[in-house]
Amino acid sequence: YEIPKRDWSSDVCSSDLTYRYMRWICLGTDDHNYIFNHMTRWYDYDGNLSTPNDRTKQQGWKISLFTASNIFIDSVRTDSLGEVFFTALNYVLPDGDYKLVAETKGGYANISPITVNVTLTSGDAHAEFLVAKIGGVSGTVFDDLNGDGVQQNSEGGLANWKIFLSGIKTDTTTTNTNGNYSFDSLFAGNYSLTEETQSGWAHSSPQSGTLSFILSSGENAIEKNFGNTQILTVTTTAGANGTVFPTGAITIRYGNDTTITFSPNTGYRVDSIFVDNIYVGSASHYRFENVVQNHSLVVTFTRISYTISTTSGTNGTIIPSSANVLYNDD
Repeated sequence: YEIPKRDWSSDVCSSDLTYRYMRWICLGTDDHNYIFNHMTRWYDYDGNLSTPNDRTKQQGWKISLFTASNIFIDSVRTDSLGEVFFTALNYVLPDGDYKLVAETKGGYANISPITVNVTLTSGDAHAEFLVAKIGGVSGTVFDDLNGDGVQQNSEGGLANWKIFLSGIKTDTTTTNTNGNYSFDSLFAGNYSLTEETQSGWAHSSPQSGTLSFILSSGENAIEKNFGNTQILTVTTTAGANGTVFPTGAITIRYGNDTTITFSPNTGYRVDSIFVDNIYVGSASHYRFENVVQNHSLVVTFTRISYTISTTSGTNGTIIPSSANVLYNDD
């Protein structure tokens, strides 16, 4: 059988379902005067079916009516109340199974099936479709050269860093070659973003490595950025008869400063300081400034030497007239 189209009907309103079409409205007999009523389109704020009182009806969404065998009948858009009506004033619909199909739109997610099967037996049938606005979040993982937590023009993105999303939705992504990342199709709600910790790096912004935020319905949150500074090493070594502080492998953030101090044993003094195997003098300390690479420092100590000078009066001499004596020697 054929389904009458809008503004067309049969000139024979009988149960034999044989139609000849003319431009006329025929309501038919009670056997065929059925109404599809209340196909309602709801907008759900957070996409959570269990959240109460957060739905509003949506206007302008197309709902299509098909037979069970997928023969298209008609499409109607929801009114200001979010409802559509396939009424007997426009259709002669026999008893049976039908399909209602809701359209999809960009920026929305269907949180109920877009196809609803209904069986028409008498009176009317009812169906609801639920959608929610979806948003997203994006940002950059960058090399924070100066450690201030703000990306400068000279501070590029870091590729291949994992970002973990938790909250209403959990997901994982990896930054692209420019250090950018994004998550989409997110419902409204509370979320957290956490970047992985990579060897040789420290989080500069935020220092915890985690950002928390609230996403509004349909919002696209941007510039959720993560700054990271390289962790460099200054390795210090002290020779005999003294100590260096701090000692061993010292970690320091890229671009930061650090001071190394030396403590000779009693009777000793600093002899030589070598930085990256280059002699840099003798002092009680050494300061590394704006560290941008790994360094080594070696300090040596030597015994203090004293000079004894003598002076003789008339009619005699002192031998030797002067002498150099090491600490604690005779």
